[in-house]
Amino acid sequence: MFSNFTDPLLIDETSYQGSLTKLIRFGVFFSIGTNLFFAFFYSLRGYPAVMIWVCIIAAGIAATSLAIQHFLHHNWLAAQAATFSIYFTVLPFTMITGGIHSSSILWMVFIPIAATVMSGSGGGLLWGGICIFTVICFYVLNEVLGIDYTVIASTGTDRLVDLLTVSLSALAASQFNERRKVHVIRQLQKIRKKLQHLAIVDPLTNAYNRRYFFNHAQIQLARAGITGHSNAVVLIDVDHFKNINDSYGHLIGDQMLMGLAAICQENLRGCDLLARFGGEEFIILLPHTELEEAEQIANRLRTIIDQEKIPTDKGPLSLTVSMGVAVSGPGEVLDLYELIIRADQAMYRAKGAGRNRVVSAD
Repeated sequence: MFSNFTDPLLIDETSYQGSLTKLIRFGVFFSIGTNLFFAFFYSLRGYPAVMIWVCIIAAGIAATSLAIQHFLHHNWLAAQAATFSIYFTVLPFTMITGGIHSSSILWMVFIPIAATVMSGSGGGLLWGGICIFTVICFYVLNEVLGIDYTVIASTGTDRLVDLLTVSLSALAASQFNERRKVHVIRQLQKIRKKLQHLAIVDPLTNAYNRRYFFNHAQIQLARAGITGHSNAVVLIDVDHFKNINDSYGHLIGDQMLMGLAAICQENLRGCDLLARFGGEEFIILLPHTELEEAEQIANRLRTIIDQEKIPTDKGPLSLTVSMGVAVSGPGEVLDLYELIIRADQAMYRAKGAGRNRVVSAD
């Protein structure tokens, strides 16, 4: 029972309880509208005043569902109150308009549908059992025991109105439920895409993250071992990045990393893969690339980074990078970690040689 308690702050449209919230409101307004319609219909046809008051009371019961939902934040209880408001109307009307022969008994078919839409399969089974038991009781009462409480027998007009209203109500409930389901599925698909994006992308720089790089690069190297193509890895480290953080603060340092990643993404080939390797280090996979071409790409990129200013909150700032290049040659069986180690060693030689330069592995 307590599992149905829902905090409105924790509910969203993609959750099961969140989707039920609007369905219950739809059911409540439908119940209120239907009961008021029949109250007006019966008053025009000269039915006893008690039947009109039953409809009005049922509309009031349905209205309490909104209070339960708003103040108690209990969707399941609100759904049962809304469903009961329909049953509260149907039961006495069926009894006094012909029992098992009454046109109002058609609503016993709709009640489990409404309960399922508003409270799920559990509510549908509960009210389905109640309605089946009620119909059996009417049959036994009228046909077996011969007890009849009919005050006004259903006419052809009553049957037409009940049949049309039940049919339209079932259609409206199913269509509204389907629309809510489609809406929730679309929202979940959007969330899934966002989660997939977050799983492979570094949130600060929008470059791929380390895990995705390793997975992709290992697949690429495995293919290269079969096809005989060369693959290059370029490791990039920002020169004197600690000084940038110390001088301008970590926020500016983050903006510099974001700008650096943007420059790299704008100036790499479509097949190249840029990832944030960690801290101020980035790594690039150059598929099907020989050593000479890899050095040309790295030097061109280093020159662009050196010349461009990165916009920050402290104004345009510049930085330089040191790069290490390593290549897995045709037919060479080289583990990705070993290739990265070679690029890392070359990058440290670039730093030792004065920074702002590209050095290739032996």
